[in-house]
Amino acid sequence: MLRTVFAPLLSLCVWSTSVLAIEVNPSVAQDFNASPSFPLQPPLPSGLAEEPYRLGPGDQLSMKIFRLPDYSGTFNVLVDGTVMLPSVGTVSVAGLTLPEATETIAARYAGRLRRPIVDLSLISLRPLQVGIAGEVQRPGTYSITPTGTSLPSITQFLQQAGGILMTANLQEVILERQEPNGVRQIQLNLQTLLETGNAQANITLRDGDTIFIPATISTDLSQLSYLVNASFVGQIPDVVNVAVIGEVFRPGSHTVTATTRTGKAGTTGNTTRFGRFPTVTGALEAAGGIQATADVRQVKILRPTRSGADQVIQVNLWKLLESGDVTQDAVLQEGDTVIVPKATTLVPEEASQLAVASFAPSSITVHIVGEVVRPGEILIPPNTPLNQALLTAGGFSTRSRRNSVQFIRLNSDGSVASRNISIDLETGANDETNPILQNNDIVLVGRSAFTQISDTLDSLAGPLARFFTIFSTPINLFNILNR
Repeated sequence: MLRTVFAPLLSLCVWSTSVLAIEVNPSVAQDFNASPSFPLQPPLPSGLAEEPYRLGPGDQLSMKIFRLPDYSGTFNVLVDGTVMLPSVGTVSVAGLTLPEATETIAARYAGRLRRPIVDLSLISLRPLQVGIAGEVQRPGTYSITPTGTSLPSITQFLQQAGGILMTANLQEVILERQEPNGVRQIQLNLQTLLETGNAQANITLRDGDTIFIPATISTDLSQLSYLVNASFVGQIPDVVNVAVIGEVFRPGSHTVTATTRTGKAGTTGNTTRFGRFPTVTGALEAAGGIQATADVRQVKILRPTRSGADQVIQVNLWKLLESGDVTQDAVLQEGDTVIVPKATTLVPEEASQLAVASFAPSSITVHIVGEVVRPGEILIPPNTPLNQALLTAGGFSTRSRRNSVQFIRLNSDGSVASRNISIDLETGANDETNPILQNNDIVLVGRSAFTQISDTLDSLAGPLARFFTIFSTPINLFNILNR
C-alpha cells in the first residue's frame, strides 16, 4: 500500500535530481557564455525604466547552440536587419531585443532540431546616430561607435556637438526615443549631474534618439558657476566681443579678454588683469571703469539664445566687494550686453569703497585752474579729496586766495553744479569743506584781494606808462640831435 502511494513521489524525486545534475554539470556550463550577454548600464532617472537595446544593422552577435558547435559562430546583422545563420538561412532581428532575437532564432531551429538551446550575445554594437538641437555649439546629427558593448552616454554626445551653451536649461532636457508603439518624450534633469554627481542623469542613448536642449530665459549665478566647469560645456573663448552700456566711462562695444584691466577714467582697459575667462568686471574695466553714479547691485547681462529671446542674468557686484562672492563676476559669452544702471541714492561710504574697486578707474582726471603752482589737468587716484588734489597741483601760489575755492562738477545729465568751498588743509575728507573728487571735476583757485588790487593798478598804470613813453619820445630825440 505504502509502495503504491509513494512510488510516484520517489520517481519524481529521482527525475528532479537528474535535472539538477544536468543544470550544474560543468561540461554543460562550459558550452554557455558565462559572461552577461548585455552590459550593465547606469539606472535611468526615477520613473524612467532602462530601455532594452534593440538590434539593428551593424551589430555583431555571437551564437552558440548547445552541443552543436558547427552551428555556432559570429554573425553580423546585415543592412536589411537580418542575420545569415547555418541551416536556416536569413532571420530578421531588426528592432528586437536580445531575448526576443534569441527566441526567434530558437523557433527557426526548432523545425530542424529537437529542443534547440540557443545562447545569443552581443559582441560589438553598431554606430549610434543621435540628433542634437537647441543650446549647443553645433546642432546636428552625430554618430559614435561604441567601444565593445558599452553604450555612449548623453554627455558624450553633447561633447560631440561642441558642448552646451551657458544659456542651456539643463533641468528640462527633452529626449525623444523611438519605441515599437511610437515616439516617447522623456524629460531629463542634467543639473543634478553637475550639482550632485548623480550618474543616473547621464543616461545611455539609443540609435535614433533625439536630444533637445532648451534655453532658459532667467538663471541664477550658482547654476552658471557649475556650467563653466562642466565637462560637456562648450569651450569658453579667451576673447569675446560684448556691449557695455550705462554708467561707465566708455559705453559701447568692447573686446574683453581674461586679462583686461582698466586704466585711467575714460580710457579703454589694457591687458594686465589676471583671470581664466572674460567676466563682467573685465567688461567694465574695458569700458573705462564705472562712474561714481553706478548702481553695481543691479547690473544686468542680456544674453542671446538660439530661440531668439534674451536670457537675463542679474549680477550684484556689491556682494563681490562686500563678501567676496566670486559667482557674481559672471563669465561672459560672445554677443552679451552688460547694462550698468544709475543709482537712485548714493551712500558716501559705499561710494568710497566703489572708487577703489578693481572695476573702477585706476585714476581720474581733474582740472585745477587759477592761482596754483602747476595749474592744468592732473591725474589723481580715485577717492582723492580736494585738499590732496590742491597739493598735487603744487599748492597755492603767492597770488592765491587761500581761504576758499570755486568747485564745479559736470553732472551726467548735462547740468553743472557750482559752489564755493571754504578751505582748511587740516581737515579730513568731508562733503562740505574737503569733498571727494570725481572725474572731470574743476577747481578754480582765485586771486587774493591784494593781488586783485595790484593787478588792477597794473592794468591802469599800463596806458599811462605808454602815454608818457610816447610823449617823451620827441623830446628825447631833440636832445640827442642838439648834442
